Amino acid sequence: MEQLDSLDLTLVAALQHAPRAPLTVLADVMETSASTVSRRLSRLLDDQLMRITSSVNWSLRGTGHPTVLWIDTRPELTRSVAAALADLPEAQSVYIVTGDSTIRCLLHPPADGTVAGFVLDVIPQIPGVERISSNGILASSARSADWMVPGVLDADQVALLAEARAPGGAETPPQLRPTELGVVDLLVGNGRATAVQIAEELGITRVTAARALESVLGSGLVRPRIDIEPRHLGYPVEVFAQISCAPSAIADLVVELGKHPNVRTAAMTAGSVAVAVQANVASETALYEFVTADLGGIDGITDVRLSTNLVTVKRNWNAVLPDGRLVPSSELPPLAGDRASEG
Repeated sequence: MEQLDSLDLTLVAALQHAPRAPLTVLADVMETSASTVSRRLSRLLDDQLMRITSSVNWSLRGTGHPTVLWIDTRPELTRSVAAALADLPEAQSVYIVTGDSTIRCLLHPPADGTVAGFVLDVIPQIPGVERISSNGILASSARSADWMVPGVLDADQVALLAEARAPGGAETPPQLRPTELGVVDLLVGNGRATAVQIAEELGITRVTAARALESVLGSGLVRPRIDIEPRHLGYPVEVFAQISCAPSAIADLVVELGKHPNVRTAAMTAGSVAVAVQANVASETALYEFVTADLGGIDGITDVRLSTNLVTVKRNWNAVLPDGRLVPSSELPPLAGDRASEG
């Protein structure tokens, strides 16, 4: 499979800043032609190296928050357990990891807002599962959808993309009408879907589609994002850090960690540790520096437990093949009806 070159990396980085940026804007950022941008974008998508999807606010999936599950397995059944977990529509991401547990799974609760049925009934029935530890996510300062590969774009390139970025969203997110929920579903599958495409898919007029698209993107409930394996961007080492600290330090610590350029997610959790971090670095040496210098230099941290990613089985509802290609899940958790308005 053809590897990403510097122009590909610039394209991916630009799309991370503005996933819906017009080809002409991307061409200005990359200092090339719009036709070259179109050709390279098509190749990345056709080769399944990258997908342009959308993140959906937790409230559109249900009333509960996501939960991180750490699962111990019988060694000879680890891969089959991971595959069974990945088959669950509610499982957003599944990793085989080093450390105290063998699998890390990010699970979104169903519309009723509870993961109890999965933890008590569904997952224990998977052959090979020996132990489950759950850590509910209470709040976060950084999410994987916001992570951008460091050091690729300069300030001028970022400025060119500023106007093409999606709006920040309303202070109080509105209720979404059925047509708008249909737009959400389409954006989850294609974050660059146009009003013309939406009109054709939903059987509505282009004017209605454009209005619904603007409303959905302006609500802040849906944010287009780039899905690509970090290894393709030069960050093959992925670490999950479980961090302990005093209760008074949690909020500031989550905010500070969320600003680190290598951190994909930083969240406060309800479980055995106070803060959970997911980060990508360029090498084991860089991981050493991240732990000893970056984490070690933050006041308030009392303990750090590390797990590194061995195999990515599923990431953001994409099955991840051994070569890093992405295959979208055939089934996603349904949107919660309590956000919809019939008006």
